[in-house]
Amino acid sequence: MDLRRAAKARLSRWVKPKSKRVELNAPEFVREQWETGNKNVIADVFSKVNFNQEIFVNQLRILVQKKKLVEVTITEGWFSEQELSSDFGWNKIDGAKARCKALGDSHFRHNMYDGSEEFWVIIKEEGRRQDSLAYEETHEKKAKAEGDPQFAFGTSSLALDAAQKRDASEKQRIADKEPEVESKFGQTKEKFKKFKKFMESMLQKTGRLRSLVKELKTKFSEDDGAKECLASLQNEIKNLDQQYDKCQEQWCIGEAQGFFTEKFYTGAEDAMKHATLACGIPDT
Repeated sequence: MDLRRAAKARLSRWVKPKSKRVELNAPEFVREQWETGNKNVIADVFSKVNFNQEIFVNQLRILVQKKKLVEVTITEGWFSEQELSSDFGWNKIDGAKARCKALGDSHFRHNMYDGSEEFWVIIKEEGRRQDSLAYEETHEKKAKAEGDPQFAFGTSSLALDAAQKRDASEKQRIADKEPEVESKFGQTKEKFKKFKKFMESMLQKTGRLRSLVKELKTKFSEDDGAKECLASLQNEIKNLDQQYDKCQEQWCIGEAQGFFTEKFYTGAEDAMKHATLACGIPDT
């Protein structure tokens, strides 16, 4: 760390323009990289070459340019509940409806012809990415450089990364979202994780029950006892799906209006309570 600070101090003095002794001025590209790049990375390279300006310049002239071309194809549009169910086979529509309504006019409307409700949803998302690497090496005083050049400057430090970022509001998946700060209502992060884990456990339990139903149908289709068990399992799955949809509605409210509201956590606690009473505590 002391070497880094020393390197930063020397580089800062070096890149400052000198009006009298212009021969001591740092090359323009060094000044640009120092101003726009990662100063810690650049300082570390300078210290590794023992503050030798010639070797440092040679190292810095070896550029790694990485360009990323990202092409994303998104199928989205206005769809009615019937279209989502019949055309695309969606079976958990309540959560999508609640989210669209919470987001307002941009995602929810009434059809101008028959007044039916329509929702702006993403049906499918596909991406194609092409990576191209271009290496440019300047052999200025190469013989004086020791060892192989160190490609220590990532695309971020040299400001060469041209990858386009997706719109976070639409592309970040609900399941991956997590509050980054604590709210005034207390243990926000813990409550969020509790609700998220509760919903995940409901899905896991439903998945196990569906697997059991499939196995019973395959191996014991003619057994009367198995038929009664199947009916009971299917009813339990139906109840779980209904309670999960209610929890999903609360999740969508949190996503649209914020996970730091008392309204969200009150609704989430209520949804978990009803789900537990209706289906039992989900297995974890």
